[in-house]
Amino acid sequence: MKWATLAILPAFGLALLAGCARPSAKLVVYSAGPRPLAERICRGYTEATGMPVELFTATTGQLLSKLEAERFHPRADVVILASRVAAEALKQGHRLLPVTLPPAEQPGHPDWHDPEGYYYGMAAAVIGVALRADHPPPPAGGWDWEDFLQSRYPSSAEGKNTRISLPSPTRSGASGDFVMAWLLARGEAGWSDFRQARRHGLEIAGANAQALTGLMTGANQAVIGAVDYVVLREVERGEPVRIYYPKSGGVYVTRPVAVLAGTRQPAAAAAFVRYCLGEAAQREAARVHLLPARTGIPPSPVRRAAGEAHAFPFEASAALATQSAAMRRFQYEIERAVFIDP
Repeated sequence: MKWATLAILPAFGLALLAGCARPSAKLVVYSAGPRPLAERICRGYTEATGMPVELFTATTGQLLSKLEAERFHPRADVVILASRVAAEALKQGHRLLPVTLPPAEQPGHPDWHDPEGYYYGMAAAVIGVALRADHPPPPAGGWDWEDFLQSRYPSSAEGKNTRISLPSPTRSGASGDFVMAWLLARGEAGWSDFRQARRHGLEIAGANAQALTGLMTGANQAVIGAVDYVVLREVERGEPVRIYYPKSGGVYVTRPVAVLAGTRQPAAAAAFVRYCLGEAAQREAARVHLLPARTGIPPSPVRRAAGEAHAFPFEASAALATQSAAMRRFQYEIERAVFIDP
């Protein structure tokens, strides 16, 4: 978790705030990673408006805990999350303010955004499986999620089983969305899948970066529930890893940006949301291998080379109805393996 104050002299000419910024004012933004993206967007916003930004970055779970702790003494004006379910929870808890966009500023992918304007998916990632680059290729029909969860695929020519890990769904918003999507699709059988995976040695890691470190060091040969932009970042750095999308599809996880109801700068906060959906910020999102909300912004070359994944079914509002109980059960029954037979 990190704080940063990004106060940059304004480049006059782009007036998103329409005169509402005051020299003594500042905007407080809480954002999930990647941190370099959040920093560049905040700097761009300051250059465009003259409004300094105080940025705090952490995982989605940590941000939600911080917002809850500050419920009666709010500090943040804007939040950027790595989970639509988390944004929907804030909306239903009356913690967000709606933002109305002019027709010319409407982004693409209408299914990424709240229809009432309480949050907008500024970008998206896809949940897949991270593999080592030397991992044997899949069979002609490809692998599906069950093959990884039920240990039905080899990690080597000798047919040995692969050691796999999963980012903790209580730490990673994206992993949490994957777990909820799987449980909604499979029902009680989904719990059986996770229990069986734990019997076969599934490790529950920390956040995505920690899980991927185990893959790169050789401790594991696969990471299920891996958010693809993190894997693609390592591919760009030359690390021997790749992303694989199971044949039934990858879970698309949007990155909602929203104005918090406790903001003292509602106009500036709304302008920040609009900036996040503008061309400059959208190109920054593509630069870190996220899928931009604006359909006219091309994805990064590394993402294009990885191919596309069709969407695994996922309804955020349905997930929200059971998420709290499901995460408690997952932490006790799967992460702690309390009910796993030896």
